[in-house]
Amino acid sequence: LGTLYVRLGRYEEAAEVLQQGLTKNGANKMALYECIGQAHELKRDYAKAIKAYKEALVSTTGAETHALGESIKRCRKKRLTMMFTF
Repeated sequence: LGTLYVRLGRYEEAAEVLQQGLTKNGANKMALYECIGQAHELKRDYAKAIKAYKEALVSTTGAETHALGESIKRCRKKRLTMMFTF
């Protein structure tokens, strides 16, 4: 449901639903945090996106670490660009 909300552009609702998923037993926390990060990134809340991507990094040791690191770098760059855009 959370990814559907992301696709529909309903980013705040997506983040809320995905956050609720984190409380479920056996939840894939890495995937949920990554989707939460994407929702925040798409609504241009880069600080929250970075925080979610970092949580996803903590939740994995697999091949996803590189992609998550790149997501963090991308958000930092976007955040800096926003700060200096007049």
